[in-house]
Amino acid sequence: MSEPNELEASFNSLVTAIAAQAALAIEDTKPTSSSITSQTTSSTTSSISANLALAKFNIDLLLMLLDKTQGNLNDQEKELLLTLIRDLQAKYLLSNPK
Repeated sequence: MSEPNELEASFNSLVTAIAAQAALAIEDTKPTSSSITSQTTSSTTSSISANLALAKFNIDLLLMLLDKTQGNLNDQEKELLLTLIRDLQAKYLLSNPK
C-alpha cells in the first residue's frame, strides 16, 4: 500500500516527466532581458542550440515510446502521449530559429 504523498511509477508519470524536460528545454531558448545583457551573441546562440537539441531528444524519446508501445496502451495513455507530442512539436517549431 502506498503513502498518500508517495509518487506512483506509471506510464503517465514517465511520459509526463520526459515531456516536462522537453518543455523546460524549449522555455530556456526564449531570451530574457538578463541573458541579453549578460551573454555574448555566440554563447547565447550555442546555449539555445543545446537546449533545442535536448528538447528534440526528449520529443524523440516520446515518439519512440509511442512506436514501441503501439497496441499496448489504453485510450487514456495513448491520448496523453499523442497530446504531449503534438504540443511539444508545435512549441519546438515555434522556438527553432531555422
